[in-house]
Amino acid sequence: MTPNPLASALGHTDSVTALSLSDNLLASGGEDGNTYLWSLDQSQFPVLCAPRLDHCSSLKFSAARSHILYSAYGQQIVSWDIRRMTEPVVTWEVNDDEINSIDFSGDEHRLSSADDSGAVQIIDVNNGQVTRTLKKHDNICSSAKFRPGRTWQLVSGGLDCRVIVSDWKGSGLGVIIFEMDEIVESPDEFLQSLPTDSDWRHGSSTSSNDNVEIDYDNSNDTDFEATYATGHSQIIADSSSLSPSSGIGS
Repeated sequence: MTPNPLASALGHTDSVTALSLSDNLLASGGEDGNTYLWSLDQSQFPVLCAPRLDHCSSLKFSAARSHILYSAYGQQIVSWDIRRMTEPVVTWEVNDDEINSIDFSGDEHRLSSADDSGAVQIIDVNNGQVTRTLKKHDNICSSAKFRPGRTWQLVSGGLDCRVIVSDWKGSGLGVIIFEMDEIVESPDEFLQSLPTDSDWRHGSSTSSNDNVEIDYDNSNDTDFEATYATGHSQIIADSSSLSPSSGIGS
């Protein structure tokens, strides 16, 4: 059943590629280079607009400071104070290739940025310095998320059909590596996003055509169940048919 939208916001002239939600505002970014802020009370026109930059690939509101918005354009990460969006608060350029995803750690002391080189940079939010570089993927890293409740772990997914849980604070090793091409039918299907729930009891990752969901047992990170759904068909695979690989270095 197709859900009925509560509202539709029309403003971008090209594909919308990034969204982030705060308490009362929705930020949207697109390939047209525009970054808009929309009120949840009305969607006829944006209430704020950032100066036009490059294609916006990712957006993230600060949970602790809802007036601060981070955005990614090309190889740059830009932070805005939405109370005065005439110019950026700060601009960082720490990635070697185009950024696809940014995310805050739970305490918001760190920001992750995943890029086309397959790398994830871990950035100190206080000074913009890279504290760690994780190079786990053989192809584009399309998404990276800090794991809620497990502050030392970061989950990344990419076009190499891998979902990797990394110990970014300690050894930097990939503690769990899911070879997703074992449960998807085509190597052309790649991971695009890694949404998580509040306590990471499970996280779901979306591919270009189908959906894959990985369920973690909180008591044992190596116990999982993968669900692969296409149309009305569904395949359930237990841990014996999938292979979390051995850890790989940073």
